[in-house]
Amino acid sequence: MLVHFINCAKPNEDLYVDEFVMFLVAFPILDFAWRLGGQMPLARALDTYTGERDALAMVNQYKDKMIARGFPSQRASLDRAILIARANKYAQAYELDRREQSWIYQRTRTLLAKNCLSPLAAAGARLIFCRTHCGRLIAPSRSLSMCHFG
Repeated sequence: MLVHFINCAKPNEDLYVDEFVMFLVAFPILDFAWRLGGQMPLARALDTYTGERDALAMVNQYKDKMIARGFPSQRASLDRAILIARANKYAQAYELDRREQSWIYQRTRTLLAKNCLSPLAAAGARLIFCRTHCGRLIAPSRSLSMCHFG
């Protein structure tokens, strides 16, 4: 997801890189754990599904890649407690979204916009998923034509 995003999105001050990469690490783990029916605590799931790699190390690696590509904004320093807290919030939103008849991930997308975008950008953001081709998150300033399949 990270490579797709940085290839399509235009670097700007409105995206908090640290928050966004926390989502990129946590969300696939949440989705995978939900699909497997796992009921383990999220902190242990992060360790289990990242294998030998530490989840926080992955976050920092992704953050460094985004900063190298010109995405400058950060909200705060990262630590494991923040990662677990954010992942728990996303897990709550995701669970409610999965109970809906139509899975459009509205609560998860709203929380993502709140955490990852500056207040001004979050007010007008429309985070969308490319359902036609790849199912991945498309940057708020881009259209579906920016999907790597389009």
